[in-house]
Amino acid sequence: MKRKLFLVLATCSLGLAPLGYADTSRPIEVVNLDQVREAKALSELPAPLRSFLKSEAGSKYEAADFVKFLRNEPTSTIQKAPAIENADFTPEEVVVLSEDFSKWTAGSEGNPDATDITTDSTTMQTYMQTPGWNGFLAYQAGGVAYLGLDEVGDDGPGTLLTPELNLAATGGAYKLKFRARSANPMQETQALQTWTLDNATGSIINARGYDITSEWTECEMDFTGGGNRSMILLHGMQGMVYFDDFEVIAYDYGIGKPIVKDMSLLSLDQISASWSKVENATSYHVALYDIDNGVYALPEYDLQSADTTCIIDFPIVAGTYYRLEVKATDGEHLSPAGTFFGYFSPDAVGTPEALPATDVTDESFTANWNAAPFAYGYEVNVTKHHIAQADGEVLVLTDENFDLMPGGTEEGPQTLVQLNYMDKYMQQPGWMVDLGLTGFTPDDAGILGITNMMADWGIPGFLLSPTFDLSNGGGKVKVEFKAKSFLDDAVLVLSLVNFEEGVPFPGYVGVSVGTTWQDFSYELEGGVNGCEIYIMVYDATEGGDVIYLDDLKVTQTLNKDEYIRFPYRKAKTDEPNVLQAVIETPGKTAGSFFSYNVNGYFPVTIDPVYGDEIMYSEASEEVYVDAPDAVMAIDADKVAKAYVAGDELRIENPAGEPVYIYTVGGALIKADATGNTVVTSRLTQKGVYIVRVGNQAVKVVR
Repeated sequence: MKRKLFLVLATCSLGLAPLGYADTSRPIEVVNLDQVREAKALSELPAPLRSFLKSEAGSKYEAADFVKFLRNEPTSTIQKAPAIENADFTPEEVVVLSEDFSKWTAGSEGNPDATDITTDSTTMQTYMQTPGWNGFLAYQAGGVAYLGLDEVGDDGPGTLLTPELNLAATGGAYKLKFRARSANPMQETQALQTWTLDNATGSIINARGYDITSEWTECEMDFTGGGNRSMILLHGMQGMVYFDDFEVIAYDYGIGKPIVKDMSLLSLDQISASWSKVENATSYHVALYDIDNGVYALPEYDLQSADTTCIIDFPIVAGTYYRLEVKATDGEHLSPAGTFFGYFSPDAVGTPEALPATDVTDESFTANWNAAPFAYGYEVNVTKHHIAQADGEVLVLTDENFDLMPGGTEEGPQTLVQLNYMDKYMQQPGWMVDLGLTGFTPDDAGILGITNMMADWGIPGFLLSPTFDLSNGGGKVKVEFKAKSFLDDAVLVLSLVNFEEGVPFPGYVGVSVGTTWQDFSYELEGGVNGCEIYIMVYDATEGGDVIYLDDLKVTQTLNKDEYIRFPYRKAKTDEPNVLQAVIETPGKTAGSFFSYNVNGYFPVTIDPVYGDEIMYSEASEEVYVDAPDAVMAIDADKVAKAYVAGDELRIENPAGEPVYIYTVGGALIKADATGNTVVTSRLTQKGVYIVRVGNQAVKVVR
């Protein structure tokens, strides 16, 4: 088994000793997850797209955008243009580009010429009707083009890329027309894939394939959304394709197309839209289309406006990708639709007002709050507090049996979480996992698996706790759990970590795991305020094993009067009008009490692969439930808050302590030691970030 440790956590200089408790000696490798995941995205693409992205013409495009488009997932750089609409009249067709490959006379069908005509760009232009073409592995074949295949290397299949075309001049509606056939003996049926690219912005406008066979197939596809610097990328998905008689045809509707300027929320039940004035237009037809479900959210073009603005009364579904369509008419002609694509999101969610708890008993209480203007739902963040009543008191920080974990499927385990929080599957909020799996069968519920299947990419499977203050009890903490591996013997690393620059790594334990359930119990030392418990797959079967965990318990033995606060529960409501939640507090003991605050949230996107993008409000003031007055005063003064609003990370820092913001890969994004009580940072990428304020460390997700 390969022995290599990946710790995707910190930028501070840490070291690792032989398994067991010992001084540090071997440096930890810090992985840049952003680079790793971009490389992985590139590997998921078909070979012709990989070749294109490596070329000069493809240098401004991102692999991740093509991956998301192939998965049918909207992104900020992908414009999901609708197909051309049926009109009450037939628009004029204008040929923008035509290529019959009549100059490609060498070779023949069945025996293409051996010279790649794209190797020399200058020479290639002499074979084209219109200059500006580009490509890869394209060959003459007796008056048609042959897009080949690199059967030895990783490049190909062959591609053709058109010159830049102005498809916006007549409104952006256009048709691709061509004929093609497959000559791949292993793939007699394959897709001839087309991509419309906007070379001005480096974005993808449209992508669609047309099934072809070993016989010549006549292909036509309609689109809208063409820009003034559009290019068409063409390739067979499996290569060895003959291609001929290519035309790009623009549709001219006789009246200009409106440009939609804005589509915004006035409330959860009302939308505002505005667009540019079109010369000679007497009115505009407006529609709202639900792209995710493929239906018009309002009757098609039911709204008409003589102005260039309108208000639509419609209760939006948060997280849904919508398209606003506006057509201009002069009474005779009807333009193509000007479109605006996007997810609705407010400028800010608004902060809910937390109200005093009601129905307080030793077993539960009811948290209450007032509504926030744009909250689609609410999260109640419950903190447990404890003041030790005597020396030697054992406090349970975590007691997790993973009962919320589902089982696998008939096909095997489900991937649950990649580099994200486990709040959906664990009682205690704030635990993070990368490469988390369910059990292998539907009956294998109630256990958590972590895998090393991406170790070759530098990404270990791991489980990371919320941030605790482990300075009590002499910095000692007891961690107990059950574990087993699926295929063969494996080794876990169990350790305490923190993100404070210069704080020594407190040591770790190597845990040998077999293929049957075993109970493990370890006492870790060196705990500080701002500490996390880290369980990582250190060594396992190459190619991928799964280590399963169950019955995880974290305890600390306190001295009299030591005080601690830690995450306890998170309750979530998904209804804007539900303004209370019952919080269960079984087993409450002397010295324990609770507090809570409330965030409103608005789901901008729902993305099961890359994670949801959710706007959160500022947290409400903290409400204490039967707490001593002295503790309430201390906590109110010192607690910092970090939350994401849109793409802005906002940190409230009442004590003016130093603030550090890291990517989860360990790269420092921002440091602020000026004593500012409010620190903000623009987050350009979705993902997990680490915020450190003084000795406190928290994880936030954009």
